[in-house]
Amino acid sequence: WNKAGTSLAFVVQPAWWQSWWFQGSALLVLITISGMGIRHWAQRRLKLKLERLEHQQALARERTRIASDLHDDLGATVTQVGLMLEEMRATPSSTEEIKQQSAAISGRVLNLARDLDAVVWSVNPRNDFLGELFAYLSQSFLENFRRTSIRPRLEVMESVPDSALAPEVRHHLFLVVKEAVNNVIKHSQATEVTLSLKVVDNVLEIRIADDGRGVSPDAIARSKRHGFPNMRARVEQLGGKLEVSSEPAKGTSIRISIPSWNDLHARQQRTE
Repeated sequence: WNKAGTSLAFVVQPAWWQSWWFQGSALLVLITISGMGIRHWAQRRLKLKLERLEHQQALARERTRIASDLHDDLGATVTQVGLMLEEMRATPSSTEEIKQQSAAISGRVLNLARDLDAVVWSVNPRNDFLGELFAYLSQSFLENFRRTSIRPRLEVMESVPDSALAPEVRHHLFLVVKEAVNNVIKHSQATEVTLSLKVVDNVLEIRIADDGRGVSPDAIARSKRHGFPNMRARVEQLGGKLEVSSEPAKGTSIRISIPSWNDLHARQQRTE
């Protein structure tokens, strides 16, 4: 028995999760994860905001383009029809003249209907695919030559790749083909014309070839008629190339080639 007592000194080492280095590391990791989470959230919000702005800009551009088409093409045609009807009303004409004028007005109205159909087709999102573009180009091609003496021929690949296309891309390609077809009808004096639509080695190819009178390469280079500069500009805007091959009395061939056709949608968004 001892009234003074005794003592024993000892030290208890903390567990690893209680050590200062672990707690400091855990705090650092927590701060890093929180920072990354906040950064990801901020980037996602910014991305969504940019997508909304791009969508709004795309809608604005599409509305502007539609308004331009309605004003330039449809508005001009409606004005011409109105003037022709006014002339018929104001000027006495024989039965034969009335028939001729009525036929001319009928042709204008049919063109107006086709132009309006093209505008509706270009803005319909269900048509934003390569297969729909091929189908519409084929239908329009045959329809344009129905009332002419030129025999149309189609060469379309059997299995069309399923790829999305922006409305602007479809619109540019349609206008280029439309201009080429109008040139064949107005200037070629051909008996046969062929539209070829295909994809070869990831290159979209559209070719319009006729057996008409043709023109010399120098005349094509010098001429500002037939819409060749506008056609070439539209194709180059899509990252493609337009080639015109023609010789007198040997017909004309227009070849449109666009590499990486399956990137057209993304490329169009980047350029805009």
